[in-house]
Amino acid sequence: MEKNQKREYQTTHLSALLHDIGTFYLLSEGKRPEETEALKNDSFQNHFLKSLSILLSKEESETVLSYICKQRQTDTSDFVSIARQLSLGFDNDESLNNKECDPCSERLLSVFQQISLGNHSPSNAFTHRLAQFSTERDDIFPHENQKSESSINRYKSLWDKFENEIDGLPTNKLSTYITALYYLLLKYTWCVPSAIGAKGQDISLFDHLKTTAAIAGCLAVKKMSNETDNEEFLILGGDVSGIQSFIYKITNVQGAGGISKRLRGRSFYLVMLQEVIVQYLLRSFSIEIPHILYSGGGRFNLLLPNTKDTRENIKKLSSQINKWLLDKFDGELGLVFASKRAGTNDLKDYSGLLNDIDDKLAVAKKEKYKEFFENGYFWLERAVSNEDIRICRSCNTKSVPKGENNEICSLCEEHKKIGSNLPQNKLSYIAFLSQPNDIVQGTRILFNEFGCIYLLSNKQYLETYKELPETLNIYKINETSGIFKLIGNTVPVATETFSIGEDSDDEDKTVKEKNVLSFEIMANASIGDKRLGVLKMDIDHLGLLFSVGTEVDCSGKKSMSRLATLSRSIDLFFAGYLDVICKKAFLQWKEDSDNSWPHKEKVTQIFYTVYSGGDDLMITGPWSEIPNLAREIRREFKEYTCGNKDIDISAGIFLCKPKYPVSLAAKAASEELEKSKNGKTDQLEGRKCITLFGDTVKWQNNDRVNLDELFEFGEYLYRNIMNEDSRLRLPRGFVHGLLRIHKQYTEGQNLNFIPAVLYQLTRNIKDKAIRDELKRQLITCANKEVFFKHIRIPASYALLKSRKGE
Repeated sequence: MEKNQKREYQTTHLSALLHDIGTFYLLSEGKRPEETEALKNDSFQNHFLKSLSILLSKEESETVLSYICKQRQTDTSDFVSIARQLSLGFDNDESLNNKECDPCSERLLSVFQQISLGNHSPSNAFTHRLAQFSTERDDIFPHENQKSESSINRYKSLWDKFENEIDGLPTNKLSTYITALYYLLLKYTWCVPSAIGAKGQDISLFDHLKTTAAIAGCLAVKKMSNETDNEEFLILGGDVSGIQSFIYKITNVQGAGGISKRLRGRSFYLVMLQEVIVQYLLRSFSIEIPHILYSGGGRFNLLLPNTKDTRENIKKLSSQINKWLLDKFDGELGLVFASKRAGTNDLKDYSGLLNDIDDKLAVAKKEKYKEFFENGYFWLERAVSNEDIRICRSCNTKSVPKGENNEICSLCEEHKKIGSNLPQNKLSYIAFLSQPNDIVQGTRILFNEFGCIYLLSNKQYLETYKELPETLNIYKINETSGIFKLIGNTVPVATETFSIGEDSDDEDKTVKEKNVLSFEIMANASIGDKRLGVLKMDIDHLGLLFSVGTEVDCSGKKSMSRLATLSRSIDLFFAGYLDVICKKAFLQWKEDSDNSWPHKEKVTQIFYTVYSGGDDLMITGPWSEIPNLAREIRREFKEYTCGNKDIDISAGIFLCKPKYPVSLAAKAASEELEKSKNGKTDQLEGRKCITLFGDTVKWQNNDRVNLDELFEFGEYLYRNIMNEDSRLRLPRGFVHGLLRIHKQYTEGQNLNFIPAVLYQLTRNIKDKAIRDELKRQLITCANKEVFFKHIRIPASYALLKSRKGE
């Protein structure tokens, strides 16, 4: 793109990004969105004019300002007007605002309550508070039946803060200004509805502005290309394939330790790899950040102008990036692209375009590296050495010189170093640079010609940020001011040095102050048996929620801006709010009366987020706390999604000894998750389930036994096993006997289990009250067959929790 073309694109893009900001201002003044005369006052315009006059020419500034002040009339040839309608999915602006209602009393509707797969009736009962973007529960969770009193003061407060900050945006470079403005708009307009009292009130103003800017930018570039076809847009989907296999390939190395750090570091490295690739693509296509429609979990979607240059560039970039991935990771990781051309009418059904992209990506993943098959270097070993070599003892992939560095490859060592720097006391900022800079402090991660990043503590940032003129972006980690990035970053760190063994040099049993806990120490924090729990969860029917669930009763339901709001809201829960849930579960563990771990005041956490973002997660921690964490995540997720019956999450939990191979533990947890999603339980279809202790059960079920009831019974068994009064104590042998009977009588399907249980009760339980209660729970209650069918969950829980761990 030529320099003058880039300026024309950026001017159009910025005009679209700010075209409806006047609505925010008018609401703060208690006026309707149509009362645009109020936008002509100097106090409103000057906040934008100051920066625009520095960044743009006078003519360009006037163009952008005319959109900000809504002085442009709707014109079918105007890119911003066209983009506005395409973003919302409507053919015109009629019915976008209800003139009967008080605009200042209306709130942003939760997008989740509008989704239906047939079991949920869409409603307008849940709305969001007017609050700055954050990860605080009250700010981001929808609230039911909020009072409809006028919110002028709330809008005014938000606008005043927005005004104060917009004056401080960087004006050294237009692209930098647009990026900073993008995050400022997210901070203050995520909770503002894009329409009042009608269609679009569940679409945030931020997502509307973002997608409008991307669409308008594409239209401008397409016109400058002088290409005359009617397909102005190109949706580019990308998938970094091989991620899960790559993460879990590391193993516990005797004498080396640090597997938890390497695992977390490797997961974080992949998050940054995706981020670096996406930013490199933006620079290569000469487009701005709003063109990223989605990015997370190894997947991304970009909205690009459909030009010959764009299509040729995609091929070059695919070859360039994959050649580096092939050399760096020996074929374990690869980037596949899939694209779909679209015209203006096609864009109104954005979810349909995403379905096509998904189908194409599924095919492309099976043909990874196909473009290199005819090249000789693809089939030959590229690193030739005359030295004796071994395979890395950690990843079992890279070759290393025999006897050097404990035979651990440089990549695994780099990941361990990254994992050591991830705790919040060591990582405050991530600086993205186009090339390395020796002045910069912090941990450096190189990504070849695609860029590099530096992990900076707060001190390192303050000492070096002024020396970074070539910095692309500096992200604050898990903050919501400036340019920021939310990353699931729950990491257990020691506040002082301690050991769980006699050998203080054993890295798996000793942790130094401010260092990450090993899996051995995390398992040692369990109540009862010393095992590690591995939890995997993801959203049920996610594809259907985006494609079918948004088809309710009007054509705008599948619009780009609505799906942008939906995907951003989902990612916020997993990448942002999950840390809050983990902190709550950690505090509950500390206060548990059964918790006698001597080091509980010396740690900041007990859970370790291996990855979390997009729509799924993997967390490790003490086995005794992982089931409770899973229940808490699901409970919070249901509240976050307005209790929608069609939106749920499934989970799989695998328990193992701390030295059990990570790859096998992750695979086993994945298999448990698959049982929850694809198996059947109690003659009901899968999903909305959790699988643990080898059994699958519904989270909630009004007609049959559910998880909470099973854990309540498990706690009852545990309390009685631990009873200090020998006359009231429940023998562990009795609980083991229940498991034997369960197995003997086909998991409770054979009713002959009843006399067998009665016999065990009579023989082993002396106290009549306990015997009668167990009889009621196991035999005479209405759900006796189903309850006993799932006895593995409460019985296994009670036995493991009451076991004296070493």
